[in-house]
Amino acid sequence: MAWFNAGLGSSGGGGGGSSSHNYSTNEQVVGTWIDGSTVYERTFVFESTVNMTTTWVSTPFSITGLSKIIDSTLWRIDCLGTIAHDTNVYNPGGVIRLSTRSNNTNLAPGSTLTIRYTKTT
Repeated sequence: MAWFNAGLGSSGGGGGGSSSHNYSTNEQVVGTWIDGSTVYERTFVFESTVNMTTTWVSTPFSITGLSKIIDSTLWRIDCLGTIAHDTNVYNPGGVIRLSTRSNNTNLAPGSTLTIRYTKTT
């Protein structure tokens, strides 16, 4: 299991306080969706290169019981550094597939995909 901590909010003075968000490779509950469903989040780390030369590519990741993908963020590592991408994600037959606006590139090892979703169970 890996944790990634992102500090959010202000840090001190005027009653602001501080907050943080823990990104985990384990599934965690992060809230409630507008229909009352529990919202889960999980971050996947790419351990090998993924070729993004096609419109949709399969990942080695899956989520059992996934119902609705609410949000996703892809942090792509390549020769230019780390870049955030708007990512389209869907889950046909239990395999997470993704598409970005930056096709014809690769996702290097260490790139991450964070997904917020609801489940059927």
